[in-house]
Amino acid sequence: MSGLTGRLILVVEDEPLVALDIAQNFERAGARVITTRARSDAIAKSEGVSAAILDFGVGDGDGESLYAELIARHSVRYLQWLFATARAGRSVHYEADRHEGAAPGD
Repeated sequence: MSGLTGRLILVVEDEPLVALDIAQNFERAGARVITTRARSDAIAKSEGVSAAILDFGVGDGDGESLYAELIARHSVRYLQWLFATARAGRSVHYEADRHEGAAPGD
């Protein structure tokens, strides 16, 4: 039994083939996956997610502000997350305590 069995993963990715690839890999590991291309749709479908794979640049927003809204909306201290981007040279300097959620590992 995988550690992902039964977990609900939210994938927010505006490239359909990338989203499909990510979703299939998590599903093979036993997770349930919700995919969406839009920030607004992600918020509507996010109830009960235990982790999120967020594209930095989705059509109607960005992954970082989406993460902050998911934390606030669901009153959780921490949501496992992974930011992804295809933009070459994109530097990620994410401060774990920038949002009210706990730092990874807490």
